[in-house]
This record gives sequence, structure tokens and C-alpha cells, in this order.
Amino acid sequence: MKHHMQSWFLLTVLLLVAAPTTAAEKMVIYTVNYPLQYFAERIGGQHVDVHFPAPKGVDPAFWKPDVKTIGQYQQADLILLNGANYAKWINQVSLPRLRTVDTSRGFGDQLIKVSAGATHSHGPSGDHSHSGTAFTTWLDPQLASLQAKAIRDALIK
Repeated sequence: MKHHMQSWFLLTVLLLVAAPTTAAEKMVIYTVNYPLQYFAERIGGQHVDVHFPAPKGVDPAFWKPDVKTIGQYQQADLILLNGANYAKWINQVSLPRLRTVDTSRGFGDQLIKVSAGATHSHGPSGDHSHSGTAFTTWLDPQLASLQAKAIRDALIK
């Protein structure tokens, strides 16, 4: 617990000392889902400008951004991915590797494998099933904490 508190204190000090203070100098971050946006905003505070561009009413796990939005991701200072095979569109585009962080990379062995289930639909995107990996990692408090640490570490760099 003491190490955890020291890490958060160090992050706060680093962000206050090293991070830009004007709107034009804020670190621009793009995320693939709302939980990552929430974590990045809370961790980075006033020093980050976080974007989650998926339209309202669309499941971001199955959403595919248009060319303009992909360009915005490519221009970001930091791109936060959920990992766990969430947002399949990332495998079809070129994102700058040095500015891209898979927030679940450190705990791949803890991901839940899901066998093919019943086919269903929710919204206009059509029928599908949820076989593969349970990608809602943020619902597990321990995994969400590890994702937040990955974001913290990326902001410190």
C-alpha cells in the first residue's frame, strides 16, 4: 500500500512539474472506450486533452472510425487501447507504435476466454456473437487498476 501511495505521489509531482500548462501544450490522448477516457482524464488532470470519438448510441467495441477520425488517432500524442481484442479496427489501420499503449498487455494471462455463444444483435450493426476474449477488462477492479497504472506509466514517459 505504501508503494502504491508513493507511486501516485510521484505521478502527481511529475505531472505538475513536467507537464505543459496551456491548452495548446496539453498532451492529446485518444482512447477506444469511455473507461480509458475516464482513467486518463482522472490521472492526467488539467495536463491532458482526452478524446473518445465514438458516436453516442454505437457500441465502441464494434465501431469503426472513418478516415478523418483515424487521422486524428494517428496525430495524437498518446493512443490508449483496451487490448483483449477490443476495437478490432485497430488491426486494420496503421497507428504509431511508439505512441500506442495496450493497457491490458501486462495481464493477458488473466483474460477470460469465451467460447462461441448465441448469436444476437443490439443496435443496427447486425447479428454477432461474443466468442474470443472477454474484453470488458475495466469491470474487474483489479484489472482496471492495472490499466490505470499502464496509463500512469505512459504519461510519466
